[in-house]
Amino acid sequence: MECDTGKGLRSLSESLRRLETLAAWAGLARSESRPHDPPSFRFDNHMATDIRTEHSFFVKTAMDIHDILNSAEGKKVPEKKRQQWRRRLMQLETELHRLNLPLQWSCAPLPQ
Repeated sequence: MECDTGKGLRSLSESLRRLETLAAWAGLARSESRPHDPPSFRFDNHMATDIRTEHSFFVKTAMDIHDILNSAEGKKVPEKKRQQWRRRLMQLETELHRLNLPLQWSCAPLPQ
């Protein structure tokens, strides 16, 4: 289980970095948009899907880690180690919230 939890936290960290990159590209697209002017460049139209997919992966993995840490099996791990994992999980979740991902990208259905 220690390997799974550590691996899960590393996956969350990598996912967060991908979300930061996607959010930066989305911010650039917004900053470059000018009303009544054609776009100066065009982004891949899958950006919203990529953000939603990555956000969903992050949330699911974080929930799995919370479940592991609160399970009977998780309680077999020394308390000090579980506290380290909980702190790291909380740091990653806080960083995700600080990204302020637009709701339309993280949880709403795709526009048709």
